Amino acid sequence: MHLGLSGLAGGFLFGTAFGIPAGGLLMIAQKLAGETLQEKRNRERREQYEQKLAEWQSRLSVTEDLGKMEGDARGQSQTENSRRI
Repeated sequence: MHLGLSGLAGGFLFGTAFGIPAGGLLMIAQKLAGETLQEKRNRERREQYEQKLAEWQSRLSVTEDLGKMEGDARGQSQTENSRRI
């Protein structure tokens, strides 16, 4: 699509007329909220990572507990077998 020099100038003026106020409103909204979009995104990522880390650690502890219980059960069965003999 080719609009020529007048189309280029019109697009420039249109973009400037609506882009600058929209950017200003976005900056004002971020200042009122107390954090920028980048800070919010980083905070949410950190919270999600901490949640996943806690979940992984709880799963690991359950796995370790099952391993200990299995080892204890094997030890008891060997003791019982030696008593039977």
